[in-house]
Amino acid sequence: MRKLTLASLALSLIALPALAAEGDGIKRMPNGKPDLSGVYDAGTVTPVDRPPQYGDNLYLTTEQAQAMEEERERLWRSLEEDRKGGGADRTAPKKGGDGDNARIMQTENHVVIMAEMVHDARIVRIDDEHGPDGIDWWLGDGVGHWDGDTLVVTSRNFRNETGLPGGSETMVVEERFTRTEDGNLLYHFRVDDPNSWTAPWAGEYTWQAKDSRVYEYACHEGNYAMGNVLRGARLLESEYDQPQSSGGE
Repeated sequence: MRKLTLASLALSLIALPALAAEGDGIKRMPNGKPDLSGVYDAGTVTPVDRPPQYGDNLYLTTEQAQAMEEERERLWRSLEEDRKGGGADRTAPKKGGDGDNARIMQTENHVVIMAEMVHDARIVRIDDEHGPDGIDWWLGDGVGHWDGDTLVVTSRNFRNETGLPGGSETMVVEERFTRTEDGNLLYHFRVDDPNSWTAPWAGEYTWQAKDSRVYEYACHEGNYAMGNVLRGARLLESEYDQPQSSGGE
């Protein structure tokens, strides 16, 4: 199976006015369901397929996790140094996001998850039926329901080229979102696709609540092409300013 890494992800959830439930400390919607609104950093360097050196361990030690993070930072620094050699010597913004963020807008009937990275938006319908076969979605047809205080989202009817590398049109993904008393989200996912994997596989980790913002995602090729863009504009301006010939003279 192709090795994947779950990228850093923040989710912005905007909901109807929330009410604090008595006793459990969890904010709730007017209908009594947990209010999932907020911004979350779901960053992790944990790969989707288990590295063989960790065996069947479900958790890493603090030392193992720190070593993995340091190795990742070393690789990023190496890539940045390579880019600097090509003239891209830039320091830079980080203050609101790094391209790995997302928005969820929550109402009683819908949840919309919008990722900052390539601004993909997923519209999840609550207590609805899946659409007919033959209508395929890049991110799947997501339908949710509440299992107690956990939002369960099942997505199916994917396109053959899915948002999850390695998956196919037969893939079914189940996600579970549970808000905890500390304001974080416990996120669980399960992927089942007999065309791609011999058995279902799953994972679970915590999305950390953050006091940050989600920004529009956009590429910056224009920064490198700016010189040519400006030279072309000056050329067009000079041609426009030249006197027009009469043609027949």
